[in-house]
Amino acid sequence: MAWEVAVILSAEIDESTVASLATYMPIWIADTPANRPFVTAARRTAGDLWSPEPACTTFRVYDEFDSVDNFIEVVETIVLHHPYLAKLNLLGLEDSQKLRSHMLTLGLLLAIATWDKTIAFRKPITSLSEVPQFTLDARKWHSSEDVYDALFGARGSPAWHGKNFNALHDSIVTGGINRVEVPYVLNIQRVSSAKSEARLFIKDLVDLISKFEEQGCPIAIQIED
Repeated sequence: MAWEVAVILSAEIDESTVASLATYMPIWIADTPANRPFVTAARRTAGDLWSPEPACTTFRVYDEFDSVDNFIEVVETIVLHHPYLAKLNLLGLEDSQKLRSHMLTLGLLLAIATWDKTIAFRKPITSLSEVPQFTLDARKWHSSEDVYDALFGARGSPAWHGKNFNALHDSIVTGGINRVEVPYVLNIQRVSSAKSEARLFIKDLVDLISKFEEQGCPIAIQIED
């Protein structure tokens, strides 16, 4: 299942962009003569990664001069086909008040784009249904090692998982590593009882998770003393 989807509005897109996106998320692409040759290749590249959701879907271009209207015509269909959708990455259109206003009616907010030449929108995690919450008790935490161990235990991380923020990005945002994938909420309790080194690390972890959330990843972190 995919929480992130790319929508390509460009009448012409390069093959390398389509191939790269197909390995990270399902794609919806404007049905134009220039784009059609890439559809089969994208489906082949993705394989069953996003099953039962479609890996690459074409949509009709209603107005070749207005990519925003083309997107507005199809966006609700896209949302229906991806029940776990939390982020949309839009390629081939410019930001506008018209676009933002329509997305707001769908409960989607502007997000920090993580792909070149894209506009991104996200669903706040509070608007998603049945999001699990993991409660972690910080009372006996002395260092970052203890925080990692608790976090890995809650998410079912493999023993080889790296204990650094690059590894956390790969396992949370990219996914496919832990037994439990996003969306979820991390609730860390009794932080004031943790040792100072652990508290400092928790602060950095909160900043990291908050950044992921701003980028559209369906994860949140809550702190309770």
